[in-house]
Formats: sequence, structure tokens, C-alpha cells
Amino acid sequence: PTLAPTDAQCLCHPGMFSSDAGSSACSLCPVGRYADTAGLTECKICNAGSITNTGTGTGATTCTACPAGMYSTASNVAACSACAAGKDVGTTGSSAVTDCIDCVAGKYVVAAGSDEAGDCIHGAAGTYVTATGSDQASDCIDCGEGKYADVTGSE
Repeated sequence: PTLAPTDAQCLCHPGMFSSDAGSSACSLCPVGRYADTAGLTECKICNAGSITNTGTGTGATTCTACPAGMYSTASNVAACSACAAGKDVGTTGSSAVTDCIDCVAGKYVVAAGSDEAGDCIHGAAGTYVTATGSDQASDCIDCGEGKYADVTGSE
């Protein structure tokens, strides 16, 4: 005797979908979309601020928020982008470079991808920084003759 296929045997695998009942073929999820479970009739949208496990490829099975310190303007990119040195973003899932905030005046951060304002460090005593978003210790300006700054992080 032959057995009829079960519903489980007719399901598209994760990363694939079929919108046609009775179809014998499944399609890969397009770039920027994903199917995290079997049997979906359409792929889920992976929003900006996240990336799929296939990056610029098709057939994604997961969508993951960009970690703190990084952002993604679209989900169909290979990787999240790091905030530039001198900036930080403390939340996950950032979707724009404008989410990256400048270090305040008097502080700087050298590394890209900073994930919290605490990564911005004070300039040395005897120096000051008037600009925001400083990305190197050399942005700190020495106090002129006859003047001093006895605290770190002077602006």
C-alpha cells in the first residue's frame, strides 16, 4: 500500500516559502527577507537595523539586530557598519548613521564601533577639547602659557 504524504512532508524548509497551495516547488526567500520556520507562505521582512544570516544572499533563516556600536541602513548588506571613531551608539538595532552620537566636548574615543558613551574618555589634564565627536588624543589642545586645566576632560 502507498501512504499519502503528511503535511510535514509538504512544508518548505526554513529559508524558503511557497505561496501556492499544492505547489511542488519552494522558492528561496529574497535578499533582505527570511523564513525562520518551515511552511511559510511568504518570507518575513528583516528591517533596517538588522541583517539576515545570508547578508547579500537569498534563503535567509534568521534576522538579527545590529549590536550596540553598529548600525545598518538596510537588511540586505553583508554586515552591520561600525559607528565612526568619536561616536557611539548604546542601543541594538540602530538603522541610521545618525544614531551614532558624538562624544561630548572634552572627551574622545579612538576606536570605531563604540557601544556606550562611557567609551568616550577624558582628555588629559592640561588639555582641552572644544569640539564634539573627537576621535583621537591629539584633538586635545594644550593649555596656553599662563593657563592650566587641572581636571581631565576640560572643554
